[in-house]
Amino acid sequence: MQGGLWWSALLVFLLTFAIARSTATAAWVNGIDVIPLIALAGALFMAVLAVLPVPWPVGLGAGMILGPVVAAVQAWPAMHALHHGDVLNERIIGVWWGRITDGSASTDPSFYLFLICWLMWVTGAWLSWCVLRWRKPLLGLIPGAAAFTTNLLNYPADQNGFTLAILVLTLALLLWTNYTGSIASATRAHVKLSGDARWDFWESGLVAMAALIVLAIMLPPLSTSDRTTDVESSLFSNWAQLQQRLSHPGITGVGPGGAGTTGFSTDVPLGGPLARTRDPVFTYTIIGDSGPRYFRGVDVTLTSAGQWRWPSAPGLSASVAKNQVPAYGESYQKLAVGGFAVKMIRPPIGNTDIVFYPSMLYRIDRDTLAREVLLPRNQSSGQLTAIDRLSSVQPPTSAGNYKAYVEYSTATEAELRASGTDYPGWLAQFSTLPAQGYRSSDVQRQIHDLAVKVVTDAGATNPYDQATAIQNYLRDNYKYNLAAPKAPAAFDPLWYFLFRSKEGYCEFFASAMGDMLRSIGIPTRLVNGFGPGNFDDATKSYIVRGEDAHTWVESYFPNYGWIPFEP
Repeated sequence: MQGGLWWSALLVFLLTFAIARSTATAAWVNGIDVIPLIALAGALFMAVLAVLPVPWPVGLGAGMILGPVVAAVQAWPAMHALHHGDVLNERIIGVWWGRITDGSASTDPSFYLFLICWLMWVTGAWLSWCVLRWRKPLLGLIPGAAAFTTNLLNYPADQNGFTLAILVLTLALLLWTNYTGSIASATRAHVKLSGDARWDFWESGLVAMAALIVLAIMLPPLSTSDRTTDVESSLFSNWAQLQQRLSHPGITGVGPGGAGTTGFSTDVPLGGPLARTRDPVFTYTIIGDSGPRYFRGVDVTLTSAGQWRWPSAPGLSASVAKNQVPAYGESYQKLAVGGFAVKMIRPPIGNTDIVFYPSMLYRIDRDTLAREVLLPRNQSSGQLTAIDRLSSVQPPTSAGNYKAYVEYSTATEAELRASGTDYPGWLAQFSTLPAQGYRSSDVQRQIHDLAVKVVTDAGATNPYDQATAIQNYLRDNYKYNLAAPKAPAAFDPLWYFLFRSKEGYCEFFASAMGDMLRSIGIPTRLVNGFGPGNFDDATKSYIVRGEDAHTWVESYFPNYGWIPFEP
């Protein structure tokens, strides 16, 4: 490939990917996440034809024919789910033509998925052909620019990163194509160009600027200490993650009308759809044979303004020296000890002090500060009954290596059922919901009635069986979905999840179970942290990423302490 076509092809692929990701983020219909692959496939297919000695009618004809075929294959599962009687044969075109002419296709989401898949194929294929065969990037940008403009006008809140990426890549493509075209023209005319003729000052500066920006954005992080987990993510994955951060940096949901990314938060927001982030946060290995693997960050205990929140009250604080066992105000039965060697790679932005560990802290090889947030009326003994947040003191960030040993309950179901309801007085704040300032009285009544119905239908007569019944009810009757439908502005988001959409992510499930348990008097808190992650054969350790951020439920049982539940 001559004339800088390799670099032109790279810019085409990156620009195609950015436009397709912008369209996927707009989430016009379900199933749209696959379109970046379709767009890149179209770009690659036509790139090959563009550099081969294929007559242009044959090349364009092949791309035009293959586009709707690829789109139909991708959209067929969605189409068949809505039209069970459809059969994939020669008559299907006539069936859909009838739906187009009678207007029914205009309200069919599967038809729009087909059109968007086709458009993304055309976006990549046409750009490749125009740049690599005809050297006319402005002509090639027409379908992609139309798609991006449509996304930007309709969903501007999530397009900042894509806007930057597309502007930079378009500038780089135009300058590079212009430069290589000029060189090719001079070569064809047998004109020997001097260095000054090849590079005007402004042109070289702009091209260098664009190249540096693109390289700085595209290159994955390099490190001598976490090479495996960083290099594991592909080039395109790093690119997509950067776009997400630019559009909504560090957000884990921004309200009923917004969107965000998966990641750790000290509150439990019930917001809009979330996009997955695959940044490695930490790795760990288990010291010993077993142990719990949900890593707590903060206990979320305050219910206010429609959400479970990390309280702003100062509460109690206690210094915990390196390898010192905290002096808890309560002791529990049936506890086992587990150990974890953690390597914190990227502490969560805004919460870099938080030390993550499973279950209840026994000791850690760092100097730390333990905090328990209690209402003033319950601060009597001055001793910690729990650690709601553990902060690293030396060093002041959780980054680096640490070993944490924890205690976790081995109580049996029979023992938890028999634990009774003789709760300590300080648990009163965990057993009720506020009468004002949280949710409307009508919504709280409906949530309470639902909880009563669930435990009654299950025949549950003790707190453990009641909590289990509510956990299983949410598991069996609700769907986990990061792109859950947004609650209309006039509706309480949790009410909308429980009684209308029945789709949501972990914050919705945990908030629902927390509200239901407290409404029937069971002491409950939520925990924000990270799930177990995935085992990596190369490093023989578990890798926990931003997408593993999680919220779960814990309820208190006399003699045994806080027991986790996973709705």
